[in-house]
Amino acid sequence: AGSNQILFTSAPTLTTGAAGSGILPYGLVTSTGSPAPDFATIAGSAPFNVLRFNNYTTGGINAAAAGSVYKMTASEALTGNVSLNGLLITSAANVAVTATSATATLTLTGGALALANTAAVTDTISVPTLAFGGVEGIVTMFGTAAAATNTTTLNSAITGSAGLTIAGTSAGVQTLLLPFANTYSGTTTLNSGVLSLGQANALAN
Repeated sequence: AGSNQILFTSAPTLTTGAAGSGILPYGLVTSTGSPAPDFATIAGSAPFNVLRFNNYTTGGINAAAAGSVYKMTASEALTGNVSLNGLLITSAANVAVTATSATATLTLTGGALALANTAAVTDTISVPTLAFGGVEGIVTMFGTAAAATNTTTLNSAITGSAGLTIAGTSAGVQTLLLPFANTYSGTTTLNSGVLSLGQANALAN
């Protein structure tokens, strides 16, 4: 099992951002135990091997370099606009992303938002605007065997022009709540889990 690999003869496209921040926004590398899931990336030359991404920024989302991939393990509050390539939230406890500014925007230029929990938790993103720009927004929800049921609420106005995809896998039910009206456009794709809408305008225009 330790030698299992997924190889590509042609390199899949990585997100672009700060140097060393390229990830597969739709991919997580998981295991049955430790370590917790991480974003996937590739390295080397053909055939390209899928690897765990390990070049995260940590220690405070407001100080994270633009275009970096941030790993969050506890609740944090935006004090202004933050632009990241991707955001991975992983914890055994509830995590809330909030904002102290009424105009703060969390931009994910790579479209990658992953929630990888190791226990049954409720995660919430409550910033004024969650922006995906011109790329597809990909929300990946993953739970281990211990995380029987997890709920993620996006209490933000979601913007973007390339649609929204909800994906992931789990031993239990993963639920994404969209309680408010959103202005993103494009196709909304539910590949896994449960999508709960607070109103008709919660989905793309």
